[in-house]
Amino acid sequence: MDQSSAQYLLAGSASELERLRLQARVREPETEAILDQIGIQTGWSCIDLGCGAMGILDPLSRRVGASGRVIGVDNDQKQLAAARAYVQEVGRTNIELVEQDAYHTDFPRGAFDFVHVRFVFAPVGRDEELLREMLALTRPGGLVAVQELDATCWN
Repeated sequence: MDQSSAQYLLAGSASELERLRLQARVREPETEAILDQIGIQTGWSCIDLGCGAMGILDPLSRRVGASGRVIGVDNDQKQLAAARAYVQEVGRTNIELVEQDAYHTDFPRGAFDFVHVRFVFAPVGRDEELLREMLALTRPGGLVAVQELDATCWN
């Protein structure tokens, strides 16, 4: 378990897994609109770092189609088990789930058309490290997307 998981007190609890799925469902219309604007293409190779129990796996999977691939990465086995159950539930065959550290993956550099992360920057605070990994994974001309809440308006 890496340092970020050790500090995440709710990691892997049934209520937290359900909360994360609900969060993903609530954010799905926004995610769909973002992916439409980005123009994710059939056949693309995409990765969702810190995908948790659901991430944006299904919207990506539908866009890249059977000739594309989507990889979901998380370092928590319980999150990945929930994600595997979700992928099986929706019947997607182009999604692979991998247990790795999103900050230091073993994937080839420049291998992805689209690299995504949602709600990982703010809670962990290793921004430069995560951004470096995202950029390293992205092929030349590929796209990087970060979805984070902007809490400045709460002040």
